[in-house]
Amino acid sequence: MKPNERFIVALDILDFERIKSLVDSLDDLCKIFKVGPSLFLRYGKEIIDFLKKREKSIFLDLKLNDIPNSIGCAVKEASDMGIDMLTIHTLGGREMLECAVSSRKGNLPLLLGVTILTSLDKNWFSYMRIDFTIDEMVSYLSLMAKEADFDGVIASAMEIREIKDTCGKDFLVVVPGIRLFESLDDQKRKATPKEAISSGADYIVVGRPITNAENPREIVRKITESLVY
Repeated sequence: MKPNERFIVALDILDFERIKSLVDSLDDLCKIFKVGPSLFLRYGKEIIDFLKKREKSIFLDLKLNDIPNSIGCAVKEASDMGIDMLTIHTLGGREMLECAVSSRKGNLPLLLGVTILTSLDKNWFSYMRIDFTIDEMVSYLSLMAKEADFDGVIASAMEIREIKDTCGKDFLVVVPGIRLFESLDDQKRKATPKEAISSGADYIVVGRPITNAENPREIVRKITESLVY
């Protein structure tokens, strides 16, 4: 893939006019945009239709987790809406993941299993009294997703190599928590675009560094240039 096809812009803003302006300004630079829960709850199909009219691919990041039948129905709706990528929590279990796969129409949306959120670290594991390390848990959940015929997983850059070793190089790894420089926020396990791609990430998700920038195009150019190696 070309560098500009390897990153996903997270639309972490709720003002539709700002979103339109941002998407249009990045039209020739970005192909995939992420719609999260807040944005989807506010605008619903309207935001999906807007991105489709702009001929963009849509990463619907709802992190679904429910009983198998409910997840199956949700995946069918996502297929009908023309969603390209959809996230589902792997902690929902093997049966739920398999129901998701069997419910989509054709090969879309690509199904990506959420492993351990990048806002969590070993302190959370200790608090929850989980004896596994983060790497062990992510590897286990990734293998379960692969065996259920998912297309890939969401994980931090720190776990990419273990996932690829366990699940194979063709199993997609999408990496959020991308920062251009050190920052204090809710992301614990984060990396730069270059670090993530060099570690084997297939896609990276970049939100606030772009949406909060005075010149988003310049930030996108810097990210694209950093991915050329």
